[in-house]
Order: sequence, then structure tokens, then C-alpha cells
Amino acid sequence: MSVEKSKQGKNKFNLFDKTSRMASHTLRITQNPNTFDPENSREIVEEIRTAAIRIHILCWRANDIKVPETNNREQITARMKLQYEALRYCTDLKALINLAKPLYHLSGKRVKYWMSMVKEVQILISNWKESDRSRIN
Repeated sequence: MSVEKSKQGKNKFNLFDKTSRMASHTLRITQNPNTFDPENSREIVEEIRTAAIRIHILCWRANDIKVPETNNREQITARMKLQYEALRYCTDLKALINLAKPLYHLSGKRVKYWMSMVKEVQILISNWKESDRSRIN
């Protein structure tokens, strides 16, 4: 039996859907030679792509760490380190998008949408990290 949509809680898999969508969006738009000229600041495009991919992978790695109900400090700490690193990559990605805006003449609308995807992922990771922090015995 399914739960009514209004009574459903936030599913942690929502995070992985969001990181996947954000990384896919990033890869897709940075492959467009009409927007991201391959001859102009190639290093920045690679940094942008790497950051988006790292965020997704770090979240998967963190989720792969199983946390027992008791004596979980070591597992939670390892998981939180990965979450923290993913959060740092979110900050880096936002800075890189901000840098790419004038370099590639990106529209404000495109940047706003892209940044909102990253910010949403950042908030979900932060909430996940805080939830894990409360589980430390």
C-alpha cells in the first residue's frame, strides 16, 4: 500500500536523483561547442565537469558506508567526511559557474537555473550530514 504524497517524508534517494540530474545537466551543457567554445578556457570546463561528477560519486560513496544502530561513531565520521567533501565541491562548482558566466557569455537565466540545481543538492547533502551527526552515540 502506498503512502499519500502529502504524508511522504523526504527520501534519501531524492538526493541521488538530484546529484545525477545536476551532473548530467552539467555534462550536457558543457559539451555544447556553441556555448562552451573548446578553444576558450578549456581548464575551467574540465574543472566544472569534474566537480559535478565528484559530487555525485562522493554521495554514492558516503551512502555505501553502512551505519549500525550502536557503536557507529567510526562509520558516521567516515561518511560525514565524504559528505563534507561533496559540500566543498558544491561550493567549488558554484564558484566555477560564476566564473564561466562572463567567460562564455552565459545568460542569467541559464546560470540561475544551474546554480539552483547545485544549491538544492548542497542543501540536501547538508541536511543528510546533520541527520547523520545526530545519530552519533
